[in-house]
Amino acid sequence: MTTIVVPANTSRTIIDHGENHDITVNGKLLFVSVLTKDTNATRTIRLEGKGSVYREFTVFVGDKSFDVTSNVVNNAEESTACVDVRGVLTGNGKANVVGNMKIVRGACKSDSRLSQHVLLASVDARANTLPNLEIDENDVSAGHASTVRPLNAEHVFYLTSRGLSEKEARQLLIRSFLLLDELPEEIRKEVEVPDVLLA
Repeated sequence: MTTIVVPANTSRTIIDHGENHDITVNGKLLFVSVLTKDTNATRTIRLEGKGSVYREFTVFVGDKSFDVTSNVVNNAEESTACVDVRGVLTGNGKANVVGNMKIVRGACKSDSRLSQHVLLASVDARANTLPNLEIDENDVSAGHASTVRPLNAEHVFYLTSRGLSEKEARQLLIRSFLLLDELPEEIRKEVEVPDVLLA
């Protein structure tokens, strides 16, 4: 387990590849995790500083086993947590994605968001998502979303009818699903999804 403290009035970016973390945030943290091998990772994040911000972007791709848990607690006023987990499972890939978001009493005007989406690019792939919200304060904003779905054959067909090969169509759909273009360019270079996993 790696312990990380982000001091007040600072911004930090962490690129992760599936380690366990215990994180205290008083400033701002962008946590980017790219998983392409068997993973069993738990992240525990506490937002302790007024106005602290935690943004997590986790991507997993492949035919491996991915077990990812994010536990986030808004402990401070006006703190913001946003966890976005996206995965593409190929072959016999399996995923278990758990998100526990909590806003404690006294953390008024806080915001906590959780999004978990898994695309099944194979009939043998399996995924479970479990989004949890626990809200102990009234003056807050919070929400969650979760989906597990197959790659849409009609979308692939449409793109192939417009001149793309089936492989190109699948790659385009998977890349757009993963939302890699939303990351800053310098980080995007480090989290490029290997093309072999998109075939």
